[in-house]
Amino acid sequence: MPWHIDTVLEREVDALAGAAGLESVAAQVGAAVRNGYGSPEFRAPDPDSIALSRSRWLTGSGEFLESGWRRSLAASVGSAQDVATAVGTALQGITLDTRGPTTQRLTRRLALGAVLLAVLLGIATVLASTGILPAGETWTTVLGVVAVAAAVAALVVFLVAMQMRRALAARREQGVIASGRAALERVLQQTLGTPTQRLLDEHRAVRELAQSARDDGPSAPLRLEENVTTGGQIPASSTGTVQLSDLRIARA
Repeated sequence: MPWHIDTVLEREVDALAGAAGLESVAAQVGAAVRNGYGSPEFRAPDPDSIALSRSRWLTGSGEFLESGWRRSLAASVGSAQDVATAVGTALQGITLDTRGPTTQRLTRRLALGAVLLAVLLGIATVLASTGILPAGETWTTVLGVVAVAAAVAALVVFLVAMQMRRALAARREQGVIASGRAALERVLQQTLGTPTQRLLDEHRAVRELAQSARDDGPSAPLRLEENVTTGGQIPASSTGTVQLSDLRIARA
């Protein structure tokens, strides 16, 4: 078979991710972590996009199948509603963590403390330089230097805290995307992939058995058994025995 599940999984995962707004929700998570507020959540997946993805899957996997096998394929895989429900359930199980860094409270306190110290020392420096606060020139200089150092420290702590938030936001955003895509891939495998592969394996077995029967010719007469189920399992207990309906399909 020229069609393989692995070659279309990524494409259809992209389609389902778009239908469910995966990247949009992941971006909202990142923004909530950076800003310190926000409550992102997954919306119901777009039913039309889900139906289109399923139709595309059936078209590709059934391209080289006869009409009877294509009908059996469509009946064996999950419906568009089944896929949409499974997508919604899978994505609801993904954690959307919008909490800030664990060191957020500590860095905030350090920054506020440094700002407060810089303000107090700055006021003391001004008072000392104007003579209101009795302090020598040396102490005035020391107060000024320490005030500037405290202000710089506050700025550094603030920038470090902001960078930590941005890095955490990026990790959370990528984590949501990775978890979401993994969940969507499992949904595709369960609702479409496994049933499709099972039917394709049955189809290949029928074709191989029919070809073997033709190659054997008159020396191995065929005993035909009627089976109303297209694409059913092929009994292997008797050599040269095939299902009549499957042989018809195989020769079509």
